[in-house]
Amino acid sequence: MTSQTSPNILRSLRNGRRLTVEVSEASAKRVYRQINMKKSMRLGIVALCLATACLAQEGLTVRTEGKKRVSATEAEKIYLSACSVVQREFGGTRSVRPRVTLILGANRDAVWFDDREITLTKWDPRLFAQGVVVFAFEDLMPLDQRRVLASRAVNWAGATVEIDKVGK
Repeated sequence: MTSQTSPNILRSLRNGRRLTVEVSEASAKRVYRQINMKKSMRLGIVALCLATACLAQEGLTVRTEGKKRVSATEAEKIYLSACSVVQREFGGTRSVRPRVTLILGANRDAVWFDDREITLTKWDPRLFAQGVVVFAFEDLMPLDQRRVLASRAVNWAGATVEIDKVGK
């Protein structure tokens, strides 16, 4: 193709005409491979983004201070088990995976609601499970829903009348 025919080709494309170009079979295969490579790269990037998003949704983070150690597999197993127990007991079909940070080697055993942290002086699976259950249960009923229920309880209490006061 010469540079003199290029403007004619562009004009034809702008006018919506179909352009037929003859190429060798090797060139066609090369172009086809490049297109497939681009599609494969796009698919790989999408899969990587989805996997990253799924991992970001994992609710358990484990931090250790000092020489205290815990098996991440054991902590994850207890975390998932505690979440499943709460879900089965109270949540029905709703998935429960609260965001929780376990800090091992802290000064005292505690649950910090604002930071969503469970601090343990040493690894104790029962204390850890109790903390996860508290956070999982809290996630089942968000703060707004708790406020609505509390307001409803106060309204119901005000709406009830004792029987001995009805006759008077």
